[in-house]
Amino acid sequence: MRSLFLSMLCAPLLISLAATLSAQDTRKVVEPRIPKACVTLDASIAANHGVISPQDETALDTARIQQAMDSCDAGKAVVLRARGEKNFFLTGPILLRSGVTLVVDANTALVASRDPRLYDLSPAAAAL
Repeated sequence: MRSLFLSMLCAPLLISLAATLSAQDTRKVVEPRIPKACVTLDASIAANHGVISPQDETALDTARIQQAMDSCDAGKAVVLRARGEKNFFLTGPILLRSGVTLVVDANTALVASRDPRLYDLSPAAAAL
């Protein structure tokens, strides 16, 4: 009997407490926006169904992508885009800069080279 009395006494208190503790997400969520481009690079390699020619395997875009990344201020973007049949960027390691966005446009591919020597971590090993 006593537990029934306590539960009847506590029930309104718990209900009123639960009503004031309801979860509210007060954050304002904003969709991300692509920043303005400081540099737009056009692809220089054509890939037919994702396959590039053997001579294009050595035509790396690493230097020009890195140069574009290094020249941009924070809050800007480097845009990689297809141009006609050319839709492919082939690269070794690149250093992404803080605050600079790398945008790979529609119908464009950014692909890492399959040459393992490009990814050696030791400067002495890379010089071989």
